Amino acid sequence: MAQRELVSVIIPCFNYGKYLREAITSVLDQSYGSVEVVVVNDGSTDDSLEVARSFGDSIRLIDQQNQGRSTARNVGIEAARGTFIKFLDADDKLDPRCIQLQVDRMGSEDSLNEARTMVFYDESDEVCLHEGCVPEVDMWWRLSEGYAFPAGGPLVRKEALGPVRYRPQIWFGEDNLFWSDLWLRLGKPQRLPFVEDAVAYIRFHETNSWRQSKPVDRLKFLIPLIDSWGDYPFSRPEVKDVCVTRLERNFRQWRYANAGEIRVIGQTVRVLSKLKGVSRPRVVANFVGWRAQAAMDKMKRILARNPTSC
Repeated sequence: MAQRELVSVIIPCFNYGKYLREAITSVLDQSYGSVEVVVVNDGSTDDSLEVARSFGDSIRLIDQQNQGRSTARNVGIEAARGTFIKFLDADDKLDPRCIQLQVDRMGSEDSLNEARTMVFYDESDEVCLHEGCVPEVDMWWRLSEGYAFPAGGPLVRKEALGPVRYRPQIWFGEDNLFWSDLWLRLGKPQRLPFVEDAVAYIRFHETNSWRQSKPVDRLKFLIPLIDSWGDYPFSRPEVKDVCVTRLERNFRQWRYANAGEIRVIGQTVRVLSKLKGVSRPRVVANFVGWRAQAAMDKMKRILARNPTSC
């Protein structure tokens, strides 16, 4: 039998020791026989390092100071020896036939394909389709949603990545930015090849990092995403409308800004001004108007509950 091409599965881990064993085991138990597991322990302070070490030579372990999930994934990419790369978060897992099915479906000219992603819960037997698993939808729409592209779905040829890497300064929506950069590099394909029978499982629990995101985090993701698309939104009115809607939605939800976030306000104003074709002062005026209206609505609600308070 011909030797199968190696698949490198990169697992970044920060303080997910209680899940890590299940994630690693799900890769080692794959029906596909040519797999390497690259675990990047990103300065964990729990038992993650001990859990990883317990697997001995069956995995490759990289231990580093905490630098963030994006940097940990980039370290894994550089260390990977496989023809193909698959990412798996330390709290997620793969179906035993996931990699086999994805490799079998990878044509000689294909750069990547996508497994079906399912959600499961710590305290329940419930399993359901991940809301971001919508292969029938155009890629630009999926990528513009900060939660809509699970890292564990795609299998990609390492050589197809070229210089594409995760952006270390982004922690929310970093998956979408990474796959968007690759999408641009590959010529903006409308959709990814989808392998429905291959399944990656995404765990939902109380400490998922996306649960901690704020509007400013979503703007920090959306601005470089839209910037990287250049004139693409202007050639597709529906793309431009979605970008404007998502920027404005998060801009309106922003409650306050500290000194370190003022720059994000300026960037948001710049991008909205370009997309809408209006002046930056006009964008700022609209923002002030939203805030004033929100304050008035809040006062009306207070008075409605207690008319004698003023």
